[in-house]
Amino acid sequence: MSVWRTGERLWAATMVAPLAILGTGAVLVYLLARLITRRNEVLAATTALLLVAALLATLPWAQTAARGELLTWPAVGVPTLRAEPGAALLAITALVLGLGVALYSGAYLALDQRPDRYYPLLLLMLTGLLGMVSAADLFTLYLLTVLTNASAYVLVAFRRSTETAIEAGFKYAITGSLGSVMMLAGVGYCWRATGTLTLPLTALASDGWHLLGLALITFGLLIKAAVFPAHAWLPDAHGRAPSSVSALLSGILVPTQLYALVRLLLGLAAPRAALGGLLVGLACCSMLTGNVLALRQSYGKRLLGYSTVAQVGYMAAAMGLGMAYEQPALLAAGLLLLVAHGLLKGVAFLAKGMLHLYCNATTLDDLDGLGRLAPFASGHLAAVLVGLAGVPPLAGFVAKFSVLWGLAGAGSGLAYAVGAFYLVNSLVSLGYYLPLIGRLARGTAVQSATAAQDDTSSSRPSLWMRAPVAGLTLLAVLLGVCPGPVWRLAEQTAAYLLAWGS
Repeated sequence: MSVWRTGERLWAATMVAPLAILGTGAVLVYLLARLITRRNEVLAATTALLLVAALLATLPWAQTAARGELLTWPAVGVPTLRAEPGAALLAITALVLGLGVALYSGAYLALDQRPDRYYPLLLLMLTGLLGMVSAADLFTLYLLTVLTNASAYVLVAFRRSTETAIEAGFKYAITGSLGSVMMLAGVGYCWRATGTLTLPLTALASDGWHLLGLALITFGLLIKAAVFPAHAWLPDAHGRAPSSVSALLSGILVPTQLYALVRLLLGLAAPRAALGGLLVGLACCSMLTGNVLALRQSYGKRLLGYSTVAQVGYMAAAMGLGMAYEQPALLAAGLLLLVAHGLLKGVAFLAKGMLHLYCNATTLDDLDGLGRLAPFASGHLAAVLVGLAGVPPLAGFVAKFSVLWGLAGAGSGLAYAVGAFYLVNSLVSLGYYLPLIGRLARGTAVQSATAAQDDTSSSRPSLWMRAPVAGLTLLAVLLGVCPGPVWRLAEQTAAYLLAWGS
């Protein structure tokens, strides 16, 4: 831990600046919506500018972490926020994806009547997410997790005119609230056992209250990360949320809460081998459940939702084994997969949203032949599905290869068994990715042709939507071709976390 020198003389404002920009921006965007008439495009552009400012303000997190220093806030006394390498990695990923979603929403929400609610909630969710990955104590982590998820509950049910959206949001809220209650109880028990909430906790690992608190926090975050068996809420939420919300929910929110779980397990004086093994077991169940249920879906967004359940399993397996065997390469590979999944799955939901908006394509049958009617959206959707399956040159290939390489290097029977199971599930996923791509490539559209032809702009969606989809796809390709910068930050994160609390 001595190499990770806390940058006490650096301005505390540098640490808190991204959160301040996003939180204050949420209020300003809401007030701005009351003053203008052509609201959606202006609010989308304003939100995008705020996200760019927050992204620039987050770069010092990565720069100081690369030098072995940690920004903290407040700079003196017990820290509340701390910019660890993992915080920088996930914050940058979240803000890049959030920027794409904000721009995309400039056209996607053109027919919605409540953009004054949508954009502030989007900013609040990202505020909580950045705070969640940089929280330096358990109670701050709990509060910011609640802020993040509360914003997500409302966004899932944003289109409240449909009963199914309300039902999905309500189910998500009930399930997430159960996880929050368990987390809060766990925080209380950890306080009782140790007398402190500052992370990492290194004392009283065998104390009964500490172990109870650890168990409650673990189960609470497993629910929020949609790890088997607490995954059922995720496909419903995806199926009814706006596609822009699904992109954030699946792309970064759920995986970030998995990262928060692994970070806490490594920082709460937990029995690493046992809990890592438990996480691997649940991860394998998530892989199998997500892939098998995805094969049975007839609705595109639910299929992508179950795909996310499986992808979370891939990440959790790598991180769990990295934790159990204290293998930095495996932990770093799981983090690289997290970033790759964020970009690829984000584009998948955004492209699917374009097909729904312009071609009224909801079910898999509706996708037949849309490669000709809507080539831009169909092409990008097909490309990222190939990437999610692990085909080069997109980021999914290098991420999955790094996981398998790490499993091979672990040198244990369990790692080899997980690697084989990993490969089998990757092959199973082709059973729903390839048919979906095949539907897009068919010669004629079936159900969607009439709807698409009635709108002359169906094959040329708005620049508001095309630019972020193309930009995020390009980033996914660049990550696949040149993963070095992200991999180095992932390695720093893995080394820091494995030394954390030890």
